[in-house]
Amino acid sequence: MSGRVNGAGDRIHDLQAARRGSPRPQRPSITPTEVLGMIDRVIASYGLDPRKITDPQGWRRLSLGSAECRAGVIRWSPTERYLVVFSPLLRLPTKSRQLGRLYRLLLELNHEATQGARFSIRGEVLFASITRPIRGLDEVEVEDAILSVLTIADQYDERLEEFLGRLPPAMAQLPDIKLRPKQALAIGARLAYANPHAQLVFRTMMEEWHRKGHPVDPTENGISLRAKVGEKNYGLGYLAPALARHPGTIILAWRALQRYQVFPPEAIEAFQTAVSASTSLTYTETNAHLAVTEEFGKEAAKALVRELDRLAQTGDPARDVEVAFALDSDLPQVNVGLTNESLLRLQETFRRCEPPIREIFARLMQGWADAGGTVECRRPGRVYLKLRTAEHEFGKFGIVSHFFNLAALAAPRARRGPAIDLHWNLAQGDYAYLNYVPEAVEAYLKRVSPLPGFWVESPSAAIELSPEFSMKYAEELLEAMVGLKEAAIPGG
Repeated sequence: MSGRVNGAGDRIHDLQAARRGSPRPQRPSITPTEVLGMIDRVIASYGLDPRKITDPQGWRRLSLGSAECRAGVIRWSPTERYLVVFSPLLRLPTKSRQLGRLYRLLLELNHEATQGARFSIRGEVLFASITRPIRGLDEVEVEDAILSVLTIADQYDERLEEFLGRLPPAMAQLPDIKLRPKQALAIGARLAYANPHAQLVFRTMMEEWHRKGHPVDPTENGISLRAKVGEKNYGLGYLAPALARHPGTIILAWRALQRYQVFPPEAIEAFQTAVSASTSLTYTETNAHLAVTEEFGKEAAKALVRELDRLAQTGDPARDVEVAFALDSDLPQVNVGLTNESLLRLQETFRRCEPPIREIFARLMQGWADAGGTVECRRPGRVYLKLRTAEHEFGKFGIVSHFFNLAALAAPRARRGPAIDLHWNLAQGDYAYLNYVPEAVEAYLKRVSPLPGFWVESPSAAIELSPEFSMKYAEELLEAMVGLKEAAIPGG
């Protein structure tokens, strides 16, 4: 009974016994070296040098359009060798609902649409592939296998990305403004993520803003409305499209307006009062967000642009003066890319702390900056260690990148001592900015949570800095943060 499961061995035996005529003919025996020679001749027939596209493991790499495949021979069993041609298509989504829809589609495509190839999964990656024994293989079959995998990969890689909501649909209608070719391409691609209503609102705002003489600039994930004051441009509004069928968002500079210095406080207050009275806003630490729902139409968009322009007209470059800065040699010195104004706020933060805490804060700031992170000090008493994520799928907002506070170094205030506030729900919840690297997040949480003074009360977490929290623990925290950053931004 060895080797037989549920009678399968018996059924194969019966099938062979029922075969009419002579035994099944044996196909010619072929060595792996001969098959690799066939692959190389196919490659050479396309004008390529097989030696230049063979990697150290012996795989031959070919490309067609946006697809790339590898061809080679693997050992399947002690006596069997197989030709393998495969092409990696995409990294699988983490959401079970998306996976279910994707698996059903792949099974349907495997049934009749893959030309002898098949879709398969290994780990977190989806492949198109062909495998077959090398017995009796000829050069025509080798070429057919390579072309089948490349054709299916080139045909379906972008379709499947779009099916998962990772690619925008065709270019959206552009606003009626003068644009350079690269700007037009970028803005059309950004707008394609928004639903038709949001596209209309965004085009209206860009057209009105441009007519008032202000620059419109596409950025990494959206479109910036900038005000030119003197020789500098200041971002006042940001149009953030989302995936089709979901509303986009208008992001307004809010608390950040104070940092610009060029706008008078009374003009800022008038702008914020007018906008708050006419729209429904939500707030972050620095900005105000406005959802582009059906209730927010063209006339509301024009009214918002008028308020933005009214604020822009009050800008005075003479107010943008360099802040006098005197270095205090008794305080820690850091080189983290801060302006003189921010350094003044940082020195005030240091003065509020005892010397051991100053040194810990300085080490965390310098280590984070040296690792490529961003350090900000927007007000005395609080220093932000910020992380910009890689572009990744983020719920209804599609493929985005986030710039958020991974940690905040807080000086003592009122009845609270010095602390390090932490962004904790990094892979779950509404602000799961690192949901695309859940294993790295889990490793980070496990390293940080045992540190002295740590507590968590979701969604908040912090480390209260008692005398027990020495520089040794600061180094452990920094190492965990840098490790998380490296996982979140490979090579960044």
